[in-house]
Amino acid sequence: MKAAVFVFLAVAIVYVLSERCNVLSNCADTICSGNASHVECEHHQCTCIANPMSCSDRNDCHMSDSRRCPDKHEEFHCLDGMCTCLDLH
Repeated sequence: MKAAVFVFLAVAIVYVLSERCNVLSNCADTICSGNASHVECEHHQCTCIANPMSCSDRNDCHMSDSRRCPDKHEEFHCLDGMCTCLDLH
């Protein structure tokens, strides 16, 4: 029970501290680490999104753990020559 309360508080603190936005220009303080992602305003939250990568098949989209799809139910797939997060379940 203590672990659940701790996790809830940690998530609440991160949510409160995360930068809110209506447009991308509101995301002045959000910084993404490395060159593999960029800042986007999604659902009124500034967040880091993986940069698009070109591909010829799905194997080209298997990346390191640092590049994951934002939704845990999605996986990278090769669609129209670009690695794209899709939920195919």
